[in-house]
Amino acid sequence: MMRTFLLVAAVAMLLAACSLATEDRLRGSYVHHAEGDYSLADDTLVVSFVAAQRYEIVRRTGFNLIRAGRMGSRQHETENWSVSYDPAAQLLLERLRGKRIRVELDRGMLIIGNREYRKIKP
Repeated sequence: MMRTFLLVAAVAMLLAACSLATEDRLRGSYVHHAEGDYSLADDTLVVSFVAAQRYEIVRRTGFNLIRAGRMGSRQHETENWSVSYDPAAQLLLERLRGKRIRVELDRGMLIIGNREYRKIKP
């Protein structure tokens, strides 16, 4: 009986430690830069832990539109996303807009579609 209790407690502590490690590794700021014929943009995603597989992401975008070969003034947008983390699929899921954010913790990356966001600070 005592042995079973200790085994269950050890497994619970291990799972909690793994979860905490994911929380610590996922939190932080991630950046993406894009240039094209019609615009130049810089995105920053700031990921914050909320509770039990839930995170908040603040996306800040600064961009310049390019018209007739001339760069326009810098414009800014901000979005707030509530996401849940699916550790089995390694995805952050935002249900309101249907965003699926692939998590690659070993590379320090978040990937939305074909945009790779590189982690710059914890």
